[in-house]
Amino acid sequence: MSIHDLFANPSNPWGMMLSGYLSALGDEARADVRSRVQRAAEAECACPAGSPAWTAMVRAQGFTPLPSLVTAEFTAASSFIEQAGDAVYLSVQGQDGGGLVLSREEARATVGALLLRGAVLITQVPSGCVCSVYFVEGQIVATVVKSWRSGDVRPASLDCGFVTVERCGELVRAFGLVFAEVLLVMEAGGEVGCLDVVARPNYWNCPKDVHRRVIGRLRRCVVHHESLSTAGMA
Repeated sequence: MSIHDLFANPSNPWGMMLSGYLSALGDEARADVRSRVQRAAEAECACPAGSPAWTAMVRAQGFTPLPSLVTAEFTAASSFIEQAGDAVYLSVQGQDGGGLVLSREEARATVGALLLRGAVLITQVPSGCVCSVYFVEGQIVATVVKSWRSGDVRPASLDCGFVTVERCGELVRAFGLVFAEVLLVMEAGGEVGCLDVVARPNYWNCPKDVHRRVIGRLRRCVVHHESLSTAGMA
């Protein structure tokens, strides 16, 4: 997500919080910020999750692409969900905020309504912890355990490890994103699967303590003129 998108959509909670900081700047400074975030927006790579190009980018960074289906057909969606294990990831293609990890029963009851909004991405979720890694300007801001499969033990803490975090950062850079959430599945056998790279992280799915860290980092980018382009994300 470019920070330009946050300002372009005043109903976005991230944008509402940032607008308060931006309003404290003078006209010249505000114009400079908007110019820099527009340049960052132009660098983004449009590549929907589940597409062949997206899968290739995920695999290139060493993550395991998980079995998935993109469809606008209810019969195909229902059949794929029935073949899944206990949990699936559901999202509407092109929708802000990414999707949700649901039980098979929940997915079965939800997919029809989602299909009214467009094609859906359905991904089978293997056994393991599902976590989100938040990035702003190529720097990791937080790692959050989002959910875990029934029967699995929730760890007291989750350490993705340096290599995994580095690969997440490379993936975010490959998509040209300034603000992003990488959804991973940390499998019991040590493999790391990628569910999604969310270009517009959902404010309401993000814990409050992470809100503060994300906004703090976004504020430094905007107010203190830190880099807002992919060139500064190395």
